[in-house]
Amino acid sequence: MDGVNSSCSYEKIKAVLLDMVACLESHAQLRQRNIEADMFEYMLKSFPEAVALQMEILRRHDFPGDSEGTSQFLQLASSVGKEDPEIQTLLTKVRSLLLPPVNYKNCV
Repeated sequence: MDGVNSSCSYEKIKAVLLDMVACLESHAQLRQRNIEADMFEYMLKSFPEAVALQMEILRRHDFPGDSEGTSQFLQLASSVGKEDPEIQTLLTKVRSLLLPPVNYKNCV
């Protein structure tokens, strides 16, 4: 597939997002770093791993598994999410797993 097809079904988008949530939630190392690490450490170590997992999931669903394909898919999911609350909820969950809350205790 050369790009993310804008006519991709809700079901396929939902399946990809469900896989992303399951994979990111089950990845123990990422979860542990999210809890313990400050944002800088997270962005250096865990974020690249999380993005690689996301790309692998996209490849398994026959989407381009590169940064451009990931960006296109997330833009499409965001657009679809404006009309479908379930897609929006899943997309929000994926984002929260990729970018955990910032730990401000080290920012003073």
